[in-house]
Amino acid sequence: NDFAAKALGLEPGQILGKKQSELFPPEIATRQQSRIDAVIESGKALYIENPSYLSNRPVWLGTWLAPLTAGDGTVSGVIGVSKDITERVRAEDALRTSALLKGVTSRIGETFLTAPDEEVYERFLKVVLDAMGSEHGTFGYIDENGALVVPSMTRHIWERCQVQDKRVVFPRDTWGDTAWPRAIREKRAI
Repeated sequence: NDFAAKALGLEPGQILGKKQSELFPPEIATRQQSRIDAVIESGKALYIENPSYLSNRPVWLGTWLAPLTAGDGTVSGVIGVSKDITERVRAEDALRTSALLKGVTSRIGETFLTAPDEEVYERFLKVVLDAMGSEHGTFGYIDENGALVVPSMTRHIWERCQVQDKRVVFPRDTWGDTAWPRAIREKRAI
């Protein structure tokens, strides 16, 4: 149809008779064909939401695939209808991120208000690790002398750490020039 052709940056006549592999990148074409095969095999409609590309831009599509049946009930083909759901997916992601940040902010505030001084950094690290779904981590800050102070590191890492002269204060001149110290000096994420 005209809309599909335009979305692909082509004229309608340029997509007639083409296979998915001729219109989409291999990973998308393979995924699409496996879903079409599933509808043909099961004889049942299928709704999927997937990232895709239209007019050379990434989008999310909500797609219904339904079997076309012959008079004897056998599946003779598949019809598909897709809708650009990119804005909805972005809004849902923004809501999830907002809820996560609100929860993390609340837990951090509670930690600083209720934890004994000697436990603040360890509890803070636990909040961040839980939010990130990570089991390893460290928390540090730059002190008044410009040194990196790391008062909290997940315990099992500290115990297995094979660095000689383990310490929690790292003067700036000991940092080296790898990605991590560069990120700290430049105040940017890596």
